[in-house]
Amino acid sequence: MPVRILQFTAADLSSPQGIQKLNQYITELVNEINRLGGQNGPIQLNAALDMQGNAVTNIGAPTSKADALNQTNADPMYSQPVMQNAMEALGTKMLQSSRRLNDQNQQEKNSSYLNSLGAEPQNSNGSQISATAGNPATVSVTAAISNTADGGKVSYISRSDTITFTGNGLPGNSAIFYYLRKLDNTLQVTQLFSDANGLANSAANRMTANLDGRQFVAVAVGDSVGGFNAASSGAGFDTTPAKGCTEIGTHLEFPQGSNVSRRIEPCEDWIAIETESGLVVNVAVGTLVSVFMRAQELVTGDMVEGKNGAIEVVKSTREFRRKSHKQKLVVEPGHTYLGNGIRLHNAKVGCG
Repeated sequence: MPVRILQFTAADLSSPQGIQKLNQYITELVNEINRLGGQNGPIQLNAALDMQGNAVTNIGAPTSKADALNQTNADPMYSQPVMQNAMEALGTKMLQSSRRLNDQNQQEKNSSYLNSLGAEPQNSNGSQISATAGNPATVSVTAAISNTADGGKVSYISRSDTITFTGNGLPGNSAIFYYLRKLDNTLQVTQLFSDANGLANSAANRMTANLDGRQFVAVAVGDSVGGFNAASSGAGFDTTPAKGCTEIGTHLEFPQGSNVSRRIEPCEDWIAIETESGLVVNVAVGTLVSVFMRAQELVTGDMVEGKNGAIEVVKSTREFRRKSHKQKLVVEPGHTYLGNGIRLHNAKVGCG
């Protein structure tokens, strides 16, 4: 209760009632002064304490969570050396957290730091590679745009190289690999790989073009006569079947002149893709759709290619399990085909 302001007159002080009123007022003042001085226990304020920039000194050791903390008591617990030692003691476990395996809600899908990693999704860089026969041979890769892991786009210019075979560099057992160097977004070429057993175009050699800071773009493989007259194109792929492919019974269409081989295998993990125009296809997990995007990575609103180059907008994707069979295809030379009207690939993205 706030202290009242009272005024006393000479008449008040000359009467018993006035003297009683004065004594009561003096008692109120003394009690309030004693309270503010802590004589009656902890001091309780009814508003914030503004020190006007002045220090609060001589704070005692805290006894409860709500008590103020002075530096003498804080340093043994929170000083820089104490915190540093505590963090270093954790080693690699400084950030302690948990993560559920195979939980798509906890997967990293869109972070810029992934852009320079070799494991970056390599979709739709669009480069085409061509080569001449003979020795020396000229290999050319067209300019294109590469999609990055954070949803951005990087353009790069074309590149041509003249390759001369000398010594043991046998054309039929040779390969070179092109990659996008993230440092300056330019196309670079690896050294010429040769292998007496014809294994120059191997997964191990492809890794040199897909290390962190690089994105594999394409590979040119030597022929048995001289030079490079066979070359892989677009996003860097090999001709081995991909993990995915369509469910048996899917209506398939192939480019004119294609050579197609087919293998039927059991499969239980499927992705149902439906477009806004009503196209529906069931594909195995890992199947590459249109611009080298895996089926399970598609989301509503993504654009895929349909028949005759038509653009189809993804309406929905749904993962489900069902015991059935998938058709694993090798389609040469283009490595693409239509499944229920949606363009699919039978080529692997990455380093094989």
